[in-house]
Amino acid sequence: MFNSIYIYGLGMMGGSLARAIKEGNISQKVYAYDADQKSLNYAKKHKIIDSYDNDNFIYLSDADLIIICAPIGAYKKIFRNIKKYKKPDAIITDIGSTKTEITNIISIYFLSHF
Repeated sequence: MFNSIYIYGLGMMGGSLARAIKEGNISQKVYAYDADQKSLNYAKKHKIIDSYDNDNFIYLSDADLIIICAPIGAYKKIFRNIKKYKKPDAIITDIGSTKTEITNIISIYFLSHF
């Protein structure tokens, strides 16, 4: 069990994943970020997530597991934020189906890890 899982992108897939994590008791807390405030409000109101970040990313900095559920085109901005705010031992993964482009983007922000 994780203490805190962070869903970065709370659309259809991210929201479904967050709900499954909550229902499966995989994490004590589930936090999220999304560009659409309505999605965040809905998810919190319906207890799909415990809370959400705005641009302060306080919950991102506490996450044990970060799952990116956003379009590939947003990954550069997302990795900038993750690099800036994540804790050193956080695990980062995504639900995207392509890996070559993602690996190229990751190497820009986390080159020392490759």
